[in-house]
Amino acid sequence: MKKDTKQAKSAAKPASTKKASKPAVQNKQKTTGKSPSVSKKSVKSADTAKQTNKPAAKKPAPVKTTAKPAAKTTANKKVETSKNVAASSKKATAATKATTSKPTATSGLITVDLKFHPDSNGGHHHIIVEDLGDNHVSVGLTTNPKYDTKHKNVPLEHSPLSNQKQSYASRKGTVDKKNNYNSPKQGQITKTDKTKVTQIADKAKAKAIKKANK
Repeated sequence: MKKDTKQAKSAAKPASTKKASKPAVQNKQKTTGKSPSVSKKSVKSADTAKQTNKPAAKKPAPVKTTAKPAAKTTANKKVETSKNVAASSKKATAATKATTSKPTATSGLITVDLKFHPDSNGGHHHIIVEDLGDNHVSVGLTTNPKYDTKHKNVPLEHSPLSNQKQSYASRKGTVDKKNNYNSPKQGQITKTDKTKVTQIADKAKAKAIKKANK
């Protein structure tokens, strides 16, 4: 009988009244709407990471400044000016020597007869000064200032060929048969040049006459 009474008591006891376990934090968030607390350290570390990831501000490119040369002193300018003047005068002198000097209008020009005379070097134009029997007494023209390694030709003031080149009269005249000359034409020379050419021709003429009389 006792056993039956115990069994009846146990059956009459209500179901276990144990408290239900607390829901997970996640469920609590859903019901309350409150976000979980975040530590201050995590916030600081997040801010530090953002600042680190930000690109560094570009520095403006440095502006290049060209250093201005120091102003030249008046003395230096004077020296340079004098050098330029000297250089210009040298160039002008060289140009004058390289080209034939033109006579002035008052100096006048004399018309002369010219013929080409072949020789061992190919030939040159000659000024025909006079005739000697069947021969011409002439003076050759050239642009070479030297007659040979030891002697110079005679410079002329005006080119008889009018080619604007410095012309020279051969330092020795020529006496040769007329038929050895060709291509006759005329040119012009100054009075001074005429005197120089005549002197050269007279020497050649005297030498030819002396040779013929032997």
